[in-house]
Formats: sequence, C-alpha cells, structure tokens
Amino acid sequence: MAQEGMSRSMQGPPPPGYSYPPSHPPAHGYGLGYAPGYPGAYAPGPAVAKPPVWGFGPAAAAFFFGIMVFLISGFKGRSAGWEMLAVPTLLCFAAALAAAIPGIIALTRKGIAIGLGTLGVAGFGAFLALVGFVLGA
Repeated sequence: MAQEGMSRSMQGPPPPGYSYPPSHPPAHGYGLGYAPGYPGAYAPGPAVAKPPVWGFGPAAAAFFFGIMVFLISGFKGRSAGWEMLAVPTLLCFAAALAAAIPGIIALTRKGIAIGLGTLGVAGFGAFLALVGFVLGA
C-alpha cells in the first residue's frame, strides 16, 4: 500500500524548476516535454519524407502525347501509317515511364492520392497512345 501511495504522488509532472529524482525516473513515454534532464524525453520521431510531386509534369506530357496519337489516328484513319505515329507514341511511353518513378515513390511514402493521380494520368495517356497506334498503323 505504501508503494501504491507513493506512485500516486508521482502521477503529475513535477513543478517548474524541479526534475525527477534519479531514484524515481518517469515511466517510459511519460513526461515528454517536462523532464529536461532525461535525453529520451525529447527524442524526435521517425522522419517521413514528403511524396514527390514532380511526376505531374511527365504525366501531363504522357497524357498530351497519348491524346495526340489518338486524335491523329482518328482524323487520318488507316492512312496515318506507323511512321507518323511512331515518334509521338515513343515520346508518350518515355514520359509515362518518367512519371511512373515518382508515382511509385509517392505510393511508398504514403502519398496515395499523389501516387495514384500520377500513375493514372500517365497510364491513361499511354493507353490512348497504344490504342491510337494500333488503330492508325
């Protein structure tokens, strides 16, 4: 009982200017910000890096080139030929690959909306380029 009564008296933070006595250190995780004498009290948490947003530029480029290939094949039909569609299709796939890297990095850093947005826009552009190339060539 005496031990229980003693632990109850140690429940709150110490008054300003007083630290915990060395014989009674605070419990683990207790007193954060109140015990300047203990080095673990101010230990920083794990650093979480921000998800990259520079993948939106290549994703927009992939989307643009995918729409361009799709529209060229739609306007010209079979007369477009693969020669006319090869360069924009390759540019679209290169931009989609360049956008996939920061999209995957964003997903691993818990940036779900940024990662899925980047991968979705770039993937849709690559899909349109592939469909346009198959229809036009």
